[in-house]
Amino acid sequence: MSLLVLDDVKVHYGGVRAVDGVSFSVEPGQLCGMVGPNGSGKTTTINAITRTAKLTSGRITFDGTDIANVPPFKLRRIGLVRTFQGIRLIPDLTVRDNIRLAAEQHGHKRRKSRAGAVTPDAFSEALIERFGLSDVKNERPGALPYGTQRRVEIVRALSTSPKLLLLDEPVAGMNHAERADIANVLKELHAEGLSMLIIEHDLRMLLNLSDHLVVLNFGKLLAEGEPHATASLPDVQRAYLGGSIERD
Repeated sequence: MSLLVLDDVKVHYGGVRAVDGVSFSVEPGQLCGMVGPNGSGKTTTINAITRTAKLTSGRITFDGTDIANVPPFKLRRIGLVRTFQGIRLIPDLTVRDNIRLAAEQHGHKRRKSRAGAVTPDAFSEALIERFGLSDVKNERPGALPYGTQRRVEIVRALSTSPKLLLLDEPVAGMNHAERADIANVLKELHAEGLSMLIIEHDLRMLLNLSDHLVVLNFGKLLAEGEPHATASLPDVQRAYLGGSIERD
């Protein structure tokens, strides 16, 4: 069974058809990339999935459940978690407290491991160490480089133990080294079987990471499929790429 299914999803604002009949699915363990020109409906699609944009029509199911009437604040509880284009860390809290608070509010109060119960504190500390944030865990986000803030935001999302992680332009504004760093984090998570849907303008990164590509244009699904084959389609080249994409 598909983990996420969009069926003829439409989001209209008056005469503006921001999303106009989009259908696709994300499978368990899949890293699905989403690309398209500016204004093609990518973020509105994510907003529709996470219930911050009201559906005009269509159906969205997550893990077999129709989520049309699920309030946005409850989505994390069922395992649907997102990040945003703009960083939304709590500036007055340390890195550790940002991550720990998410684990306490949206994760289970106590997680089980082979060794027994794991508290939110212990779970958060393990994530902080694993993703290389130990040296900055007592810093406030505003004191950190942009790329590190992005990493903190992803780790905070992971602290909720998501079934599906939605990332909206996770490497936007980063330099080459920061992009490579985040790409390695995403590659590791994908290898471990975490399902992800990623909007990103860095198409080469998505071609190297994803195993399925969705292309939107003018609010409609233009193409989807194996990433390199899909990116090579003439309609996709004309609408978005403006030329051929080489493999790294």
